[in-house]
Amino acid sequence: MRKIGLFFFFVGLFGYALFAGTVLMNDSDDAARGVRIIFSAPVEITTVGGAFTEWSPAETGTEFILSGGVAKPWD
Repeated sequence: MRKIGLFFFFVGLFGYALFAGTVLMNDSDDAARGVRIIFSAPVEITTVGGAFTEWSPAETGTEFILSGGVAKPWD
């Protein structure tokens, strides 16, 4: 029974990550005031959560700059 519970726990955990998108972490010892993200194909960003509230360009693109906040170290 325990193995079945662990199986469903990990399926749920990985399923959430698959549908939720990507989480970025500031793994430096300095605060970040922005981040530049480059995609291999055009994408549209619909929401940004966490430390940054603004992004440009606002339309579909392959390169975005997120800003409008501060990501503390290890945030």
